[in-house]
Order: sequence, then C-alpha cells, then structure tokens
Amino acid sequence: MLELFDTLALFVIGAAGFGRPISWKEDSVIPSGHQITFRDALHATLQGIIIKVLVPAWDMGFAKGFRHTRPAFDELQMIQERKGSQRKEDDHDLLSRLLAANDNENLSEGEVKLSGSELIGNIFILMVAGHETIVHSLTFALALLALYPDEQEELYQHIK
Repeated sequence: MLELFDTLALFVIGAAGFGRPISWKEDSVIPSGHQITFRDALHATLQGIIIKVLVPAWDMGFAKGFRHTRPAFDELQMIQERKGSQRKEDDHDLLSRLLAANDNENLSEGEVKLSGSELIGNIFILMVAGHETIVHSLTFALALLALYPDEQEELYQHIK
C-alpha cells in the first residue's frame, strides 16, 4: 500500500511541481532520448539526495547503489531546459514560479532575485517535503478511515 502512495505522491509532485503530468501507462515506457522514466528519476532523486551531497560525482559509478542516482539527477536537469523556454501557459506549476523568481525580467522593483543555488535548493526541498507529506497524509487518512467505519461510509456516500 505504501508503494501505491509513493507512486501517487510522485504523480502529484510531477504535475504540480514540475508541470509534467504522469499517467500510469506513460510511466512504464522510457521516452526517447532519456535513460529512465520521469517517475523513476523523481524516485531515485528523492532516495539519493544524501548520496548526491556526500559522494563526489566521479565516485557515482563505482557502487551499484550509486549507479542509478547519477542518471536520475541528470534526467531532472529540466531547469536549464525550461529557463530559456518560459511561456505564459507554463506558469501554473511551481518550477515556473521559481524560475520567474530567478529571472531579473520578471521581478518588480524591490524584489530580490533567487540565486542559482537557491533555486536548486528550493526545488529539492519542496520535492522532498512534498513527497513525504503526501505519502504520510494518505497513509494516516486511510488508517483513520479504517478505525472509523461510520466516517468511511459517509465518505463513500459522498463519493457515490
């Protein structure tokens, strides 16, 4: 069950955070020009954030556990791709908002620009915090519904 919530959380983060909706069907196929799926890249990045901080880049290919981390971080280099292609229809996701805060042209007078390292840091912190929050919230919600069958029935009736 936890794996299902983990996958759902990654789907929410992909859509709300990066403006890239993921479907169950698309997620099983690696897109052309990529090494792994977007969901796998998000998952490996979340799992390997400590590895990325502690292990030098040249050492990433030696240990079996590290070999999946480097391509995951490479796949999530969409920040550079999106910097030059900011369009108005893209501004509904969190990444676009952070990129706008990093761009001098989009700032009003008196606003401070995010530096490149602040931009990357904010993206990863929100990704990690958002993932854990969604997974734990769904887990506790289902546990509470199991403990209170009357509330479970009422929710079921609302859904119907």
